[in-house]
Amino acid sequence: MNLYIERKITDEVLEGLSFFPVVGILGPRQAGKLTFIKNLKKSNLVNLDLENANDRAKISFPFVFFEQNTQSIVCLDEVQFEKDIFQSIKSIVDKDKRPGRFIILGSASPQLLNQSN
Repeated sequence: MNLYIERKITDEVLEGLSFFPVVGILGPRQAGKLTFIKNLKKSNLVNLDLENANDRAKISFPFVFFEQNTQSIVCLDEVQFEKDIFQSIKSIVDKDKRPGRFIILGSASPQLLNQSN
C-alpha cells in the first residue's frame, strides 16, 4: 500500500526549485523527506543515498557526476554522510546558477548545519 500524505511545504519546495539552484530539506530520520521528493513527480530526478557506499562512490569525482547530470535535479539524501560535497556543490552553483539543480536532504543536526556554510 503506497500511502502518500500531502505536505504543507509542497508549494514552497516547488517554488524554491523554480528560483534557487539548491533546495534543502532537513528533518528527523524516517520522516518521509525522500518519499516527499519522489512524490513531486519530477521526471528528471536523480537520487543518491549517501548512506549507501555504492551511491557515495558515484560522487567520488563529484564534478564528473554532476556534469553527466546537468539536465537533472540531483537529490542527495543523507547528505551529512558526505561532508565534502558542500564545497563541490558551491563551486558548481557559482559557475551555473540555474534553478532546481540540487535537492539536499538530511537530518537537522548541528553537524550538518555547520557543514553547509
